[in-house]
Amino acid sequence: MAQIDTKKAELRKRNIKKLLIDADLTWLAFQDGAKLSSSTINRIKELKTNLSKSNRRKIETFFGLKEGEIDLNKRIELPMPKEEPDKDPEEIPYLTFKNANKANLDYSRSKSEESKAAEFVRIHILKDPYFEEKRKKSEIIERLKSLKKYKKSYKDLAMAKEIERMHNEDKTLKVETPFGNKSVFLYYREKTTT
Repeated sequence: MAQIDTKKAELRKRNIKKLLIDADLTWLAFQDGAKLSSSTINRIKELKTNLSKSNRRKIETFFGLKEGEIDLNKRIELPMPKEEPDKDPEEIPYLTFKNANKANLDYSRSKSEESKAAEFVRIHILKDPYFEEKRKKSEIIERLKSLKKYKKSYKDLAMAKEIERMHNEDKTLKVETPFGNKSVFLYYREKTTT
């Protein structure tokens, strides 16, 4: 087995991570879209592969890059249809894949994080007695941020959206407007009886 060129492995991983962020895709989406095995993805993440020529080509093809571009030590820009008017968006594989899989939250970095944040909010609001008292949305978010399982990737906006959903959609949270002018909203969960 050939020795791993760690500098090149680090460069490729960094380039792929940046491309995934720019494309708003997860590693799973990349694996499925580029038709790479999970072991190849793990070796890329763990810097334990030199990548075969075939796998490099799959990666570059998926992102619409030129051959050898994944190995460049400079910022790689994703091709966008507006930048390349002669290219139909359907000719850029990552865009085709992304558009075909919009509903899959596991494929979108932002939607996946938003979904995880929403689940975190819902679980804690439903089990913590703190949320039985009337609180401003900002107080609820601060409390959630102080909890052990909170992650910095959970954006305040995503948590606020879930609080709103819990009130507007499934009525888990009640709202009171103490001043009657709807300038202040206090959210609370009905007390659970044991």
